[in-house]
Amino acid sequence: MSKIMVKHLYPPFNPISNVQIIEPNLHLFGVTNAKGEITFEHLPADSLTLIAMAERYFPDTLTFAKTANNEYEIFLNTKPQIEEFQLKSFYNNIYPELSITSLYFSAIVNDLDGPFDISVTLHNPEFNFDTVLVRDINNSNLFTIEFNLQDISKNLTPEEVPELNFNLIVKNMNNDSIITDFYSIKRVIAVNLKQLSPITSEVMRDSVVFKWVDPELPYGYSFNIVLLTLPTFKEIVYKGIPKGETSFVVKNLSPGQYNWKLQVEDKLGNICQSNYINFYYEQ
Repeated sequence: MSKIMVKHLYPPFNPISNVQIIEPNLHLFGVTNAKGEITFEHLPADSLTLIAMAERYFPDTLTFAKTANNEYEIFLNTKPQIEEFQLKSFYNNIYPELSITSLYFSAIVNDLDGPFDISVTLHNPEFNFDTVLVRDINNSNLFTIEFNLQDISKNLTPEEVPELNFNLIVKNMNNDSIITDFYSIKRVIAVNLKQLSPITSEVMRDSVVFKWVDPELPYGYSFNIVLLTLPTFKEIVYKGIPKGETSFVVKNLSPGQYNWKLQVEDKLGNICQSNYINFYYEQ
């Protein structure tokens, strides 16, 4: 007779129920109980080869020499679960002759053992590109990364972004890992945004009327206006201005100096944004 106990790999080493245990040489099979235990009745054996499998855990195969008390412990590592994943593009239309395309990725990764024993890497197999996502300081399960398209390849253009495939590799400290299916970004909004008002160094009074040219894109989108208050760099954002609008009125700004930029955002979160233009507001 042998007693097998299955526990978590990391403290506090809680028992794991519903783990399938197989001893192929002795043709034994069973499932652990609520205490993470199972008992096999069998003829004496010098060793046991135990295969342990359970949902949300990495499987393991272990060979044990016979113990004096016929008790054996197996420690399983949980599989991280990617519960949310977001990817989007930023097209920074800084000047007519200069634009920068950035890619942003984020993932919520939950691990029953806790998030601090895992690393998350974004991988593109075509260009053998890898970059490690950074854990958010306010949410230990959130991993993010933003990088320039040229970091993948100097020759890539914004039009080629939807052709790129990425997967996530989530690895534990003991090198157990999972690899996701491929993800891709649908589009880069690569348009030149034209801001009409306020113009550079213009002094505004009463209401500030922001004006721009609608790029008339063939899909759903909205406009955002981003104000940067100087010298504090506090950001004020007016989001969700409907497609087709070409102006937006803001009243009762505090006197001072501001920078403003225009964004076009599609329903997937992809953004094209203009350069900042500075203006002054006086009452």
